[in-house]
Amino acid sequence: MSDGKVCIAMSGGVDSSAAALLLTREGLDCIGATMVLDIPEDEANLQSAQAVCTALGIPHVIFDMRKAFKSAVTDPFLDAYRDGLTPNPCVTCNRTIKFAAFAAKAREAGCSRIATGHYVRTQGAHDAFRLLRGADPQKDQSYFLSRVPKDCLQNALFPVGALPKPAVRALAEEARLPVAHREESQDICFIPGSCADYLKEHLGANPGSILDAQGRCIGSHDGSYLYTLGQRKGLGVALGHPAYVCAKDAQANTVTVGSKDDALVKEVRLKDLNWLSTAQEGPLSCTAKLRYNMTPTPCTLTIDPTGACVAFSMPVIAPAPGQTAALYEGDALICGAEIL
Repeated sequence: MSDGKVCIAMSGGVDSSAAALLLTREGLDCIGATMVLDIPEDEANLQSAQAVCTALGIPHVIFDMRKAFKSAVTDPFLDAYRDGLTPNPCVTCNRTIKFAAFAAKAREAGCSRIATGHYVRTQGAHDAFRLLRGADPQKDQSYFLSRVPKDCLQNALFPVGALPKPAVRALAEEARLPVAHREESQDICFIPGSCADYLKEHLGANPGSILDAQGRCIGSHDGSYLYTLGQRKGLGVALGHPAYVCAKDAQANTVTVGSKDDALVKEVRLKDLNWLSTAQEGPLSCTAKLRYNMTPTPCTLTIDPTGACVAFSMPVIAPAPGQTAALYEGDALICGAEIL
């Protein structure tokens, strides 16, 4: 997108509100846009975003994304669990809704650029473009953007990415924005209670067996979709030592638990690689995050005709198929992919 009016994705939270504050202080021509997704917080988000836009003196518009959100995020979320996968709906939403669909709506509204409150940084342009981790390691959100196409990220502004979270909240307080003390939502936005209850409601109970590492039945469950590889809490069985989910079989509806050693792997297969740097052909030394809260771990990425393989120097807890792997060189996010 060329220079021009900026459309700011405003969720009604402090991060996107601070992003709008910073861009208006730069003198940019901005509008705030809030997406209606058919989620429990829609009305509260709208009211908060509208109040911030009024305080900043910028227009506010509403983008109705309910149908797109259902078809691109919530329906695939349930389908993936039904198939024995563990999807990350925030990664999916960023790829399909918050950047692609939102940018299209922004263009319809006469805007040539978009901005969000994500904690990431950018550097360079065109072939030299890089997406960097947010300056605040506790808030870095690069993992969630790892599967957004490069051209979408190149056309976005991330005003708070170079700031620590306390400074962002201080900015909102100083400007007396009405959301300065609004609490953050840590859960999946379209699930009002627990994920397990949501899955049970939509997928129904499907009792099956919990097996030990030798294949012996040691308990029962209400649905294998309620468990994920590497899980160590809420398993409902006692082995006399810390237990981990080390395998699932959606067709047989079984969950296998074992020791930590049973849950460790040295290699992970990937598909649908999304390159944010120049695509690599030979083996690449990098670091990988297989979960959002995982410390980036040294590995070697090898490309092959069917996808790619990440090999770790030390074993890691097995990731769940359907989740996302984010690969880094230093602070730069170089690739995102789906875990097989």
